[in-house]
Amino acid sequence: SDLPSGLVDLDSEGELELDDPLGGSARGSLAAGDLSLGGWDLDEVEARLDLGGGELRVPELVARLGERNRLRLEEGRLPLRDLSPLNLLAQASARVDLELEALEELLEPAGVLPPEGLVRHRLALSARVAEERLSVREGELRSDAGDLRLTRAELWLERGSDGSRVALDIDGVASVQDLTAFGELLGRRGWGGELEGDLHAEGTWPSIRLEADLDARELELEGATLGALEARVRTDRSLSAVELERLVLSSPQG
Repeated sequence: SDLPSGLVDLDSEGELELDDPLGGSARGSLAAGDLSLGGWDLDEVEARLDLGGGELRVPELVARLGERNRLRLEEGRLPLRDLSPLNLLAQASARVDLELEALEELLEPAGVLPPEGLVRHRLALSARVAEERLSVREGELRSDAGDLRLTRAELWLERGSDGSRVALDIDGVASVQDLTAFGELLGRRGWGGELEGDLHAEGTWPSIRLEADLDARELELEGATLGALEARVRTDRSLSAVELERLVLSSPQG
């Protein structure tokens, strides 16, 4: 059954206003185990919660999905009256650490786990949201098939006469020896070959510019065999035009 189930223990005290529930105040702790939500099984969730002034403060939250998937959140503050992405970046704050070593426990309920399973892997993300900025201190997917790593990733609010927009600056590096197995970690089938590459994205949403340097061997995408590929790709800030500064494509037949 997809209906939520499990054990939940909520210990809280406070006062809520019937005409404005978010204007009240409450404090408590949450402990849950053996939770089933939409096909995903959460073994353990523990949190301390504090509601007041229209915001939810979470001094600490720990969640565990299986034995090798863990999430920790600290110093969390969430504005409840406006959950739009711009307002969340402007007013929310938190430190988040995510470590996943069993992605199959996430992919299987979604129906995209290959029958042969996944190669050994570790996905790690460590980020902080504060003072209108999201900074990723660590972001990488390492596996026996290859690695994908963020060397820099920041999002922030950029204010102007026409309002606020989200700006970003992201750099990443890919080194993948087995695209078939690596694609399966991302829920993709029909990939193959080897890939080395650098990726850069910058701009103010939705005016984002992308740059990529790619070097692939025996490349297959969605079942199509492309062979060897060397490319340097740029887009304009509308993402509507793609400029190929370099493209060398060698078919498997030479």
